Amino acid sequence: MNEDYKSEIELKYDASEIKEVFEKTGEFLETTRKFLKTRLTTSKERVRKKKATKILTVCGILIVSFIIILFLINLGIKIFGPKHGLLAHYYDNINLKGPAAVEKIDGKIDFGWGRSSPHPSITDKFSVRWEGELKIDKSDHYTFYINSDEGTKLFLDDKMIIDTWLNKNRPVENSGELYLEEGKHKIKLEYFFNQRHAHIKLLWSSGSFKKRTVKSKFLTPPSD
Repeated sequence: MNEDYKSEIELKYDASEIKEVFEKTGEFLETTRKFLKTRLTTSKERVRKKKATKILTVCGILIVSFIIILFLINLGIKIFGPKHGLLAHYYDNINLKGPAAVEKIDGKIDFGWGRSSPHPSITDKFSVRWEGELKIDKSDHYTFYINSDEGTKLFLDDKMIIDTWLNKNRPVENSGELYLEEGKHKIKLEYFFNQRHAHIKLLWSSGSFKKRTVKSKFLTPPSD
């Protein structure tokens, strides 16, 4: 795995949310401490105060420890766990020719670049090849849809089910259907852009769910 490939795998956690939980826990413990200090004055109350303080201290430590453990587990999964998405090769031409200008993991195929380039090293005329595996939870007939402005090709298990590469009068959305068994299946999507507004979106539907975007949890990079 090269460095460009590694650098594009992002850790998707929000550190501000963790910080906020720590702050709220601290505020709660401090408020309780002040209450115990000002409201409990008799000897019996002071005994109860000590017990309550110990209990609160233990609870605070347990809460903070639990948050830290969850944070570390999440971080470990992000770094060492299975990566979701497809391996993408971006080319600085519309023919998928030559070495790729960019190699990265795309979580799902749902892009609207407009008139912009998908990467600083690529011009406004480019092509992309996404490859990997698609996880099927239930054997069924599946319909795949590609919503795009330019030519596309979609392959499932090396069988092309959508091809608008040379069709200049192509509709915005194209579809193809096939039967897939439960398990993992090879998937490849190719796309080129050379005019107007660049966008592409991969969706699917079956007998058990309506048309929706193919989420990253169903996609993994090539296993070989």
